[in-house]
Amino acid sequence: RASNVATVGYGQGIAITPLQETLAVAALANEGKLMAPKIVKTFIHHQADGAAVREDVEPEVAGQVVSSATASALSAMLVSVVENGFSKSADIAGYKIAGKTGTAEVPDKIRGGYDPDKRTNSFIGFAPFEDPRFVILIKLDLPRATDGHIQFTGSNTAAPVFRSLAKFILEYLKIPPTE
Repeated sequence: RASNVATVGYGQGIAITPLQETLAVAALANEGKLMAPKIVKTFIHHQADGAAVREDVEPEVAGQVVSSATASALSAMLVSVVENGFSKSADIAGYKIAGKTGTAEVPDKIRGGYDPDKRTNSFIGFAPFEDPRFVILIKLDLPRATDGHIQFTGSNTAAPVFRSLAKFILEYLKIPPTE
């Protein structure tokens, strides 16, 4: 529809699942390769004699969804969003973080249109930019400040949560700073 063409550029009119969003950003981090989602890393089968047989689930490339050059360019833009844009609250000293905020209006199912008092905020990102090790999606439905006021942007709600979790993971995995 014509309205979709007009609004898709700033993210309205798009409905995807959190898994789809995470896979798309992971493909950017992975040079344009879309990986088949896996829930299990290893199966352990117990034999009748009591022995355990380990079966690792190998990563599987589902396809090349964008060129490596396009993935690199978009990823650099996501770094700029964190370093220079509205996502500075996701920044972690010593690391290049690639990410993007999201702020979505919530449909009003009774009156139609959107509910002026409801939002879904998000932040999705990966790190470190130079050698991505993880992707995190933080999605907050109907976020409110401690004083009860509605929080309208992903930059002041979801991005700080991303930062805290990403910092923990970087330290836990002993990933040295890149800057």
